[in-house]
Amino acid sequence: MGTAVPTFDQVSRWNARTMRLNGASIHMGAQLLAAFAAADLPEATGRVEALRGRAEAGTGVLLRARNLARSLLPAMERLGVATVAEVDLDTLLERMQKEADSTNSVLVGHLEVGAWCHV
Repeated sequence: MGTAVPTFDQVSRWNARTMRLNGASIHMGAQLLAAFAAADLPEATGRVEALRGRAEAGTGVLLRARNLARSLLPAMERLGVATVAEVDLDTLLERMQKEADSTNSVLVGHLEVGAWCHV
């Protein structure tokens, strides 16, 4: 397993900080089952997944991080998290991919959490 991918790590921090500052609970996935119980719903089933991969297989992780940054960029600037120049969307994916390839890193995306129950 390779080392950290600094640009990917930075983009992930910018994305998370922007969402937090906008009032999102970035750890809601860990609270889903409790939320179902608090709503007096039947016991829920949960699932947690994350994209992961190395080299080309890791491109999906990088694309999701880049696409989220693109969506959040206006809020990032408004909230003082990052500037358009710092993020540099035009080269962001290429820079992250180059770092990941040069360090032979295994990339792990953010956790995706779902829960459901039958009512």
